[in-house]
Amino acid sequence: MSEKNFHIVTFGCQMNVHDSQWLARALTARGFTETPLEEARVVVVNTCSVREKPEQKVMSALGRIRQVTGGDPGVLVAVAGCVAQQVGAAFFERENQVRLVAGSDGISGAPEAIERLLAEPDLRLSLLDFTSHYVEREAGAEGPCGPVAYVNIMQGCDNFCAYCIVPFTRGRQKSRATPAIMAECRARLNHGAREITLLGQNVNAFGRDKSGDGVSFARLLAQVAALPGLERLRFVTPHPKDMGPEDIAAFAELAPLCPRLHLPLQAGSDAVLRRMRRKYDRRGFLDLVAALRAARPELALSTDLIVGFPGESEDDFQATLEMMEACDFMSSFSFCYS
Repeated sequence: MSEKNFHIVTFGCQMNVHDSQWLARALTARGFTETPLEEARVVVVNTCSVREKPEQKVMSALGRIRQVTGGDPGVLVAVAGCVAQQVGAAFFERENQVRLVAGSDGISGAPEAIERLLAEPDLRLSLLDFTSHYVEREAGAEGPCGPVAYVNIMQGCDNFCAYCIVPFTRGRQKSRATPAIMAECRARLNHGAREITLLGQNVNAFGRDKSGDGVSFARLLAQVAALPGLERLRFVTPHPKDMGPEDIAAFAELAPLCPRLHLPLQAGSDAVLRRMRRKYDRRGFLDLVAALRAARPELALSTDLIVGFPGESEDDFQATLEMMEACDFMSSFSFCYS
């Protein structure tokens, strides 16, 4: 069995999927081959801790890997992502096969770390430090892609909503340099993509942190929309409080920008929204929806909802139902508070 066979298990959001796809390309560029779990000598578990259940699934996945591989110490297991950031080096004590723990910023160093660990079988490494700026990932990890490509434009979040762990597991917001974003978009289009989705934990706050380069989110949308070969443009996930007039106008002005937006409401009660620290109210959200639909009448909206947030009353929940009807969401991702 080749030492350079790898397998990646991914939990969580589209950004995690994007990270796993990049890691697969980076390892392939270094001579590795992606294989089924049963044949892999390197297994990466890319993790999510936005809710409790995905975190529990990570421990279950590590148990399954131990079972499938017979606990072979020659199998290098790496844990990456948000649970890695949260649990850290304690993974080394929980599972003997885990020899690399790479947090949200540390994943950029994972390919090099994996090669070093294969060369030094007694070594364990943890890459858990947050960086002060967005670290560009190694070149050479590009290759043919399907018609849909995902491009990360920022990392982390500065909002600190009361229920959310992202600022602690993904770090504070760091915007990526515009030239690097544009270069990746061009590369994805040159490799066959026709649709690009821009990714970020708080994607429409791009450029507002101290690592921004003066380009606003609306300007970035316009630059990407103008690229030759692009037919469709999307972005996830925006925060309602950061959706300004320029962002709204983009839906009317940019032909490739799809009439589809995920706009998290979370709750329809002003009292609950205040406790959630969401920094908008019912009226503001309804005005935003009206402005978006005025810009693009056919715009389809989806949303996120948390049901049973601490202190939520039946009246608060009824207010959420009223907002759902008023906004005419096409779908919602609804979760019991955990």
